[in-house]
Amino acid sequence: MKACLLASLFLLVGSLASFGQAVTTTADAGPGSLRRAIVMANAGHGDGEIVFNIPTSDAGFNSARGVFVFQLQSELPTLTRSHLIINGASQTAFTGNTNSVPLGSGGTVGTSELPLPHVDGPEIELVGQAGLKYGFRIAAEHVRIQRLAILGFGQPSQSRMGSIVITPDGSGAWIEGNCLGSFADRTDDPGEGLRTEGSNIVGVQADSVTVKNNLLLWAGVAGIYTTDYADDWWIEGNEISNNNQVEDRLDGIDLAVSQGSTVVGNRITDNGGNGIDTHRSIGWHTIENNTILNNGVKGVETSGVRLYGLNNVAMNNVIAENAGAGILVTSAAAKNTLSQNAIYDNGSAPASTSPAIGIDLLSAIENHERGTAPYRTLNDPADQDDGGNGLLNYPVIDQARAQGDSIFIAGWTTPGSTVEFFVGDHSTRTAPQGKRYLFSLVEGSVADNDATHTGYDAPGTWGTDSAARFAIGLLRPDNLDEGAALIATATLYESTS
Repeated sequence: MKACLLASLFLLVGSLASFGQAVTTTADAGPGSLRRAIVMANAGHGDGEIVFNIPTSDAGFNSARGVFVFQLQSELPTLTRSHLIINGASQTAFTGNTNSVPLGSGGTVGTSELPLPHVDGPEIELVGQAGLKYGFRIAAEHVRIQRLAILGFGQPSQSRMGSIVITPDGSGAWIEGNCLGSFADRTDDPGEGLRTEGSNIVGVQADSVTVKNNLLLWAGVAGIYTTDYADDWWIEGNEISNNNQVEDRLDGIDLAVSQGSTVVGNRITDNGGNGIDTHRSIGWHTIENNTILNNGVKGVETSGVRLYGLNNVAMNNVIAENAGAGILVTSAAAKNTLSQNAIYDNGSAPASTSPAIGIDLLSAIENHERGTAPYRTLNDPADQDDGGNGLLNYPVIDQARAQGDSIFIAGWTTPGSTVEFFVGDHSTRTAPQGKRYLFSLVEGSVADNDATHTGYDAPGTWGTDSAARFAIGLLRPDNLDEGAALIATATLYESTS
């Protein structure tokens, strides 16, 4: 009998050792606390997953909200175990869905209308007391943090502090389904004392991080800030809004001093600085099918997208109603391809008789935070300029007419360039912006009906150049109404005008 009992005890201990570390209380420290679970997981105990199994009788359970609230008095231990999972969804499995509120705007994003999922309201909410630098600090590879609300961390204007900070040892991290900078059950401003003072996600020399389907709201600094060669991030399906509450020179997303990241399918709105910035970046970033609205509200860095570096691609984005330019290409940036974006109503503030424009290519002497009025760069002969995308001359349209179900368009462009045509946002605006993509033409292709090369001279409007003529006739698109403004860009050797 004793032998059977002893064998059963060994079996029980062995079974418990194979499980993850269970958090059973919202207490700041002690047995069953999150702090203790991290210490044990870092030491190699358990199977590498921290789960939440907190009863609703716990003192930190707010029954009116359906949320378990952790009031953290000091910083949690740094996460040093590779492949560690901190799984907030486990609390839902333990108690049932006590917080059933869907959070975020939902709907669709980008010109392809990709679905933007709501974020399921998490049951676990971590609140930092004033002055705590980090919520989670990751210093091991392939750590996963999911389904938590985290707010109140970081210090004013400290971009490298905040809700989740990923160090150079934290490559391969996966951040999904969290509410960062906001409560677990609502998305309004947490206000002084509870607002995240730093950034929501920081990556310092950490590569190949995935940030997916999170809310990133109300940070004092940035929504996402990567720097010091934090390369190859994948940022998808997030709502990134109302960040830069204190610091006006960081952004919704800032891919600083980095390369090779992909930003796809996000909603990026109402941030104090640029919607997306690649500040001092090497380049090779892809920005695709995002909706980027009403950024630059603090009036210092004001663009929907600001591009540094080489070989960036921005395509199929909706970029509208930002305070400054839709896309600002800085003076040393080159081979940046801008294609089939819906760019409209940018340059909304400050009010001016010379509002910022849809795409602004900068020369070295212009303001790199928001451009320099009158913003437009007129075309010039030879078109060999120093500046963003080589200050490539834009196409000039001198004929556009409808004939029954057909249209005819003719003008000038750089030889060999791909010309994209758009319906403009306001036909009476000084510089209409390309709101709705129509079609494209490669100059000199079989679809181009004019092989001549002539000049134009309109110094007050287009500028002066000797360029290739183009002409195209085709069926009139259904979305091209009579009297609409027709806008065009040119792309040559990966640089767009």
